Amino acid sequence: MDPNCIQPAEIAEGLAKIKQTGYTIDELSAFTTEPSVQIFPIQSLKLYVYSLNISSLEVKNQILTFCTNLGFEQFNKFLLMNDEIKNIKAENELLNSKIKFLSEENLQLKETLNKSLKRK
Repeated sequence: MDPNCIQPAEIAEGLAKIKQTGYTIDELSAFTTEPSVQIFPIQSLKLYVYSLNISSLEVKNQILTFCTNLGFEQFNKFLLMNDEIKNIKAENELLNSKIKFLSEENLQLKETLNKSLKRK
């Protein structure tokens, strides 16, 4: 077992317990501070834990096993890449909604144009 994996696993367990009380990740972020020097990406760990639907003990065991199997450095990279994927998906959803809006607006403009052309 990688001893560096113990701290993130314990923090993940605590985050899972907080999640189980009903706090959202935004509410959690509102009253927690992150240390200026981090040995692993805490915000990324929060996002990962909040994406899981398992008990706090299972979260701790999963993080400990996952981190140990990957190695601490690769585990950190996984957390950061997981964040990047979520950010890209969110940006993609935003772009898709903009495209939908613009398509609908374009259709309305075409209809208006066609009506005005028919009047002439």
